[in-house]
Amino acid sequence: MWSNFRNRQDYFLIVPILFTVLVLPQGINRKDLTQEAPNPLQHKKFHADSSCDGTADSRATTAIACPAATYPFVLSLLSVEPTEISIGGDATISLRLTNVGHDPASVPWTTDPDLIELPDENDSYEYLEADLTTILVPANGSAYFRIPVRLYGAKQVEGSLQQINPGESVDITIKLVLDCKSEDLHCRFLSPGATKLSITWSEYKRGAVYQKCRIDYSSTRLRELLSNAANVVIVRGNGSPH
Repeated sequence: MWSNFRNRQDYFLIVPILFTVLVLPQGINRKDLTQEAPNPLQHKKFHADSSCDGTADSRATTAIACPAATYPFVLSLLSVEPTEISIGGDATISLRLTNVGHDPASVPWTTDPDLIELPDENDSYEYLEADLTTILVPANGSAYFRIPVRLYGAKQVEGSLQQINPGESVDITIKLVLDCKSEDLHCRFLSPGATKLSITWSEYKRGAVYQKCRIDYSSTRLRELLSNAANVVIVRGNGSPH
């Protein structure tokens, strides 16, 4: 009888330990863009033929799906610090991108555009690009501030795409700078007071073909996500337009 009682004690001691192990949260990959410099793709490998007269003759083709796809992601705004932002000042914004669908999906994940500029034997290449834009909605309109750091990716470049499986998330931290001048169109509707702040994630499939004297561009918007809104307060600062 003493032996049976000990066995029951062991059983009840072991079960809580196993349960604790099973509910440990999975790690979340994080990308901090707050210290990154602006990183547009500069087409460093394009060299115009010596016979060209030096004038630019680039051509562009753009396709935009309407409405834009969102599947399988949801973009969540986690925090804004500080919540009182001065015009001419900055704020740090934390975001979470979650796969709420049933299929794995990948997003651009490198900040180095030189890695994905890989022209093939036809001097062409394709890549993915994600842009982030802050939307501020005060009482008298909307102001848009594009985050100057972009994310890039290409299938042939290892590590440049981040796969997010169903139920998993990645976190992204960005810096918003309210750099306003009196002539800036995007600042005309930015006024002191209570404001709603949200973020858009715009994802594109882009391509480039290096011709003899020009670059032909193509761009297709694949996905656009809008985050939830946060309440912030805009105050006048040294960078305020007069």
